[in-house]
Amino acid sequence: MHTFLFKYLVFGPISSRRLGRSLGLNILPKEHKLCNFDCVYCECGEDHEKHQNVKFPTVEDIIEELLLKCQMLNDRGIEIDTISFAGNGEPTLHPDFEEIMYSVKTVRDLLLPKAKIAVLNNATMLHKRQVKKALDIADYSICKLDAGDEKSFQLINRPLGNLTYEKVKENLRNYGNKLIIQSLFFKGKNANEKLGNYKDEEIEKYLQEVVEIQPESVMLYSLDRTTAVPDLEAVSIAQLKTIAQRLNQLGITATVA
Repeated sequence: MHTFLFKYLVFGPISSRRLGRSLGLNILPKEHKLCNFDCVYCECGEDHEKHQNVKFPTVEDIIEELLLKCQMLNDRGIEIDTISFAGNGEPTLHPDFEEIMYSVKTVRDLLLPKAKIAVLNNATMLHKRQVKKALDIADYSICKLDAGDEKSFQLINRPLGNLTYEKVKENLRNYGNKLIIQSLFFKGKNANEKLGNYKDEEIEKYLQEVVEIQPESVMLYSLDRTTAVPDLEAVSIAQLKTIAQRLNQLGITATVA
């Protein structure tokens, strides 16, 4: 199935369901996906390779491109709601992530002072002191949680190495009061009908886990792009609103994007 990679370090602005007018940052290689998950729904496709000698974009290259883009936006009078770390995989894997965060904040404060900084991440690196320190710079640390147990986690997120659901949950639980969870719900069909996380028993487990983690808020959404694995379908807005209502009743602020 056709998917895509981000070919630029800075892209957009694009209209985001969750973050408004968003300027994207891809601080990962342009040539391939780099992630410690291989989610079935990933728009960047599947990646079974163990990449050796990964060449990350330098801090200097990232900031130079960001400066040029921000100056162009200012010249054209275009306002930005959010500077979003997204791109070709997991941004917190960049070895200079902390330095990048400080540098991006400096650029933001200088050229786009109204914009928020958001980091979309999978919570696998939250236990690392430097990553946590870097994420504290962001206005929004938006962490993935799509499953309510180990089985669903392995089927949906397909973690690499020895990553476990319990470890991710522990990272989320210990993160602090700025935590925002983002959860994607979908269903499978045909050969992949066992994939998905939309059935009642799966949702019940998910709700229990979110209540235990106690995030500041939850963002719920579904598919609207090409996926790595075929035969996956979006759930309806009505279904997402039902899950959000359940979370709200349990004392968790939840919205549908």
